[in-house]
Amino acid sequence: MRAAEVAPQPVDITELVRQAVTTNPERQAYEAALAAERETAAVAGSHQDPVLSLEVGRKRLRDVGGAFLDEGQVWTASLSQTFEWPERVRLRRAIADRQVEAAKLGLGRFEQAIEAKATVLAYRLSRAQLRAQACEEVAARYAGLRKALVGRDPSGPAPIVELRSVEAAEVVARRRSEEARLALQQALLEMNQLRGAPSMASLVVKAPSLALRDAPKLEELLLAAPQGNFGYRMQVLESEQLSLQSDLARSDSVPGFTAGPYVSQDRVGGRETIVGLRFDVPLPVTGRTSSAERSGLERRRQAKASLAAAWRDVERELGQTWLSYASKLDQLRMHKDDPAVRFAEAARLAEAHFRAGALSLQLFMDAQAGYLEAVDSALLLQEQAVEAGFRLRELSGTTFSPVSTL
Repeated sequence: MRAAEVAPQPVDITELVRQAVTTNPERQAYEAALAAERETAAVAGSHQDPVLSLEVGRKRLRDVGGAFLDEGQVWTASLSQTFEWPERVRLRRAIADRQVEAAKLGLGRFEQAIEAKATVLAYRLSRAQLRAQACEEVAARYAGLRKALVGRDPSGPAPIVELRSVEAAEVVARRRSEEARLALQQALLEMNQLRGAPSMASLVVKAPSLALRDAPKLEELLLAAPQGNFGYRMQVLESEQLSLQSDLARSDSVPGFTAGPYVSQDRVGGRETIVGLRFDVPLPVTGRTSSAERSGLERRRQAKASLAAAWRDVERELGQTWLSYASKLDQLRMHKDDPAVRFAEAARLAEAHFRAGALSLQLFMDAQAGYLEAVDSALLLQEQAVEAGFRLRELSGTTFSPVSTL
């Protein structure tokens, strides 16, 4: 005999969000990217490694008439080091620092997105549980009524029509119940993947009391967005990097140089040893330096235009999301209580009065259909409001949390 399965304990939404942020498998990729950029930045300001060169050969010596005189080995060894002007070193270090900052922004953006997604998904999961429960409840009422009508005397067309109407309504309620259960399973699967748990692990979300807060003024959100919006800050960093790369290209007009000692020995026809200093300087005669400088200037102009366009996108999306959140909040506050709860009570009363013979079948069915429609509409509106609220937080970079329980 199989042991009865133990129902999982309800988990609070705050705990689910914490698990998603700390244990999400994708987090390791962002942390590894940040570590790699830090390693690159650590050596960005250092000089190149010295180069050791060794040349070994054989020399044959003959006189003017072609007679053989001597033969032996010759070799040359040199050690060289490339030196760059301090300005180029500073620019390379600044570019590497921007790369580290971009990796930090990527990690912060990921954490913020995961927190918002996990919170919205947790509320969606809790509401999906309520939706599935309501659909199963209505389907069970129709099933009970159908059984009662089957045992009734089928004299005349009215009982048959009523029975078929109830059967049809039960079919619709069963379909909606299955759809609700499927949506619940899909939300469960997504939540488990976010928190790094097995895909089909059992999970029950503790139903929260949804109390939404008023959003800050749009002017305040727009004021905070330049420093808080991760996407815009990334654009700023990219613009700064292009400017630094343009300056680096311009500094190529004053190239670095390579210097180092060398020793050469020749043992053919005597013994000759040469010790000296080698000095190499590139000659910018091909025009590549000036071309790179012009390209850098054009890229700087491109970055400036892209940055302005990015800010306009932030302004537009922030304004649209703020209006959407305020609208949904007003709709939710039009009712002093939860419409789903009020219609649930009406559906229960309709069943009781119908069984007592004080209510017609049509009113009973209208009450059940209205209950399901109210549940769908109310829960969908709540989900959209929570999602819009967290989108406001993401766009502005503020600490605003639309849900007062968090």
